[in-house]
Amino acid sequence: MNFIFRHVKESLMARVRDYTNPYMGLIRCKFLKNKNITIISNNCWGGHCYRYFALPYDSPTIGLYIFPEDYIQLIKDLRKYMAMPLKFIKYTESKYSVNLKEKAQTNVPIGILGDVEIVFLHYKTEEEAIEKWNRRKSRIHWDNIFYKFAEMNGCTEKHLQDFDALPYNKFVFTSHKRPDLKSAVYYKGFEKEGQIENDTLVFNYGINLVKFFNTGSL
Repeated sequence: MNFIFRHVKESLMARVRDYTNPYMGLIRCKFLKNKNITIISNNCWGGHCYRYFALPYDSPTIGLYIFPEDYIQLIKDLRKYMAMPLKFIKYTESKYSVNLKEKAQTNVPIGILGDVEIVFLHYKTEEEAIEKWNRRKSRIHWDNIFYKFAEMNGCTEKHLQDFDALPYNKFVFTSHKRPDLKSAVYYKGFEKEGQIENDTLVFNYGINLVKFFNTGSL
């Protein structure tokens, strides 16, 4: 019951935020000294940030998600993967086909960049996905990238450790307090599950986004 109440409350808050973002975002943006930012996120989180500050989508990772193993692989050599042409596969060909079936996501476009798979959750067609991917990819600010990860979709301890070791401006939402991880931001409410089910409704939980984007530190 507490989870249902929390979900309903956060969903309503998110709707109000989305409605006011075009107006309030312009005010929030004034506090950003660093406005030309690229957010490479494991899911839709980056899109919420851009709308919150009324900024353009200067990142291809909008409206999609990437499983932890592939996300870590992608960001270890982002330039290499961004140089690859985006192709598509059937969900039955995906190494995550079981997960996709469990999520009832068998009809969404599944893109691949080499050995990295991308689930274009909020896209209706492959044509729409590739058009927006390429357009937004061309706007990456290579000297000003911020990375966001989260303990979700089967994220393991190894994934957390691998992400924490990367020398980037970054942070990861974790389901428990993790003082041993320099980049950890505790996202309260998912301790029992051990996995964060949703980090986009309250996307700025536990983090000062203005400080993060202005300085790269938490």
